[in-house]
Amino acid sequence: MIIISDCFTEKVDEGCIKVAVSLAKRLKALRSDVTLISYKNHSAFADKNMKLNGFFLNPSLFRILRSNAGEILYIPFASNTFASILRTVTLSLLSGKKVSVIFVMRRPMNRLGTWLLQKSHAQIIALSKKSFNFYQHLLKNTVTYIKTGVDTNCFQPVSSEKKRLLRQKYGIPEDMPVVFHAGHLKAGRNIGILSKLPSNFYVLLAVSSITLQEQDLSIRSDLEHRPNTKIIDSYVPHIEELYQLADSYVFPVEEGLNCIDIPISVMEAASCNLPIVTTPYGELQEFRGKEGFYFIDHMTVQALNKTLNNVNNALAEEDIDTRSAVLEYDWTNALQTIRHLFHL
Repeated sequence: MIIISDCFTEKVDEGCIKVAVSLAKRLKALRSDVTLISYKNHSAFADKNMKLNGFFLNPSLFRILRSNAGEILYIPFASNTFASILRTVTLSLLSGKKVSVIFVMRRPMNRLGTWLLQKSHAQIIALSKKSFNFYQHLLKNTVTYIKTGVDTNCFQPVSSEKKRLLRQKYGIPEDMPVVFHAGHLKAGRNIGILSKLPSNFYVLLAVSSITLQEQDLSIRSDLEHRPNTKIIDSYVPHIEELYQLADSYVFPVEEGLNCIDIPISVMEAASCNLPIVTTPYGELQEFRGKEGFYFIDHMTVQALNKTLNNVNNALAEEDIDTRSAVLEYDWTNALQTIRHLFHL
């Protein structure tokens, strides 16, 4: 098996990167004959680091592909853009191998892109039920839906004493309800709504260090001027600790294409047993009716404030179990599905 991606990096703090790195490293650990090819980014754990043009027309690449046994799995950071579709076609036509591709987001596709993807005969791997239905309706290709997105061994609930110690470590007040969000400071993600929460909530944000250049500075300014707010924009090796010290997790993204199909941060928060306040984005729709998931169909400050107050009241009265809902999304289960798909 050969895995090709521009997502391989040592700083794993972004959704698509987590998907690519988590699956690639686990498959490599399972089978030493799995070959990892990185392009654009130089990766210490990749077997090959290559400079490839936009069409993947590189004789060295195809010599490597033909000399290695097994099928090809392509994971493009940009998902199903026209350029990614062209690269998928190139891999399929010139490698002589079966090609599968993971599109972590679902972008609109024009007729030419749809036709090319059909002609590639590539297998599409979707990370949400909605994307699975989209590709299955649009394409004649084989489409597979896998549930994935969290390491439930790493992201675990902690005791109240451990939570207290973690707050001390990161300089977070022990006597305030902590609302956490991890992701990008981009207008399309609706993060600015957190700056308008009442000051009795402590807002903690972990900003992706890889995409800092894309952040909306006005949103950052609003958050920095809000009392009881902390922004962490450096790479956090043990990001699970930020989830574990929090009281709730907020995912306010409404607009499509502002996150991958399966918001990894929500999976990680739920795995730590945090109550989840969220919009019905992508795969998150599948958690409606599950304990501890609070859905806001139209995210407003009033609705968010009311819901967070309801969450705090619920936490004071009983334990909330969101972890059970995401256990089947553990990387181990996804790995078994991929092993079956690729006959590993």
